[in-house]
Amino acid sequence: MGSPLQGLMSQPFIGETFSAVPGRATYRRAGEAQPIRTSGQTELAPSRVFTTTPSLFRTPALLTKWQAIESATRLQRFGMDCYGYALLAAGHADSVIEPFLNTYDIAALVPIIREAGGAIACWDGSEPTGGGDVVAAATPELLEKALKLINAA
Repeated sequence: MGSPLQGLMSQPFIGETFSAVPGRATYRRAGEAQPIRTSGQTELAPSRVFTTTPSLFRTPALLTKWQAIESATRLQRFGMDCYGYALLAAGHADSVIEPFLNTYDIAALVPIIREAGGAIACWDGSEPTGGGDVVAAATPELLEKALKLINAA
């Protein structure tokens, strides 16, 4: 499976849209558009990590991976679903980690994250567009550190 070149994520209840085309990621609200960039964070210790809920990590092996990330990061927030990935692209989070994603959960978000300067992969380092266990990060450096920690746990 290839990687999408364009993506769109809409939060209609608050009137926000996040989009990406090659060379540009954009945030739009109330008719006003502005470019977005990730935070640029390269270190785990000061980073902010989002996930939908820690209960997604429902096996002992998955829970160990979540606990490794949780203890290595400064702040954890829950309940974001797809919005967490958009907030990462806009610089309001530094990483997002979730298991068991489907293609429809992540495919549109991949170009938004990448065009905003972030990096995203499955836990084994493969392309996340087809779904799976996914981690997204503000920078390739932070992604590499998160993957190393996840795979060591």
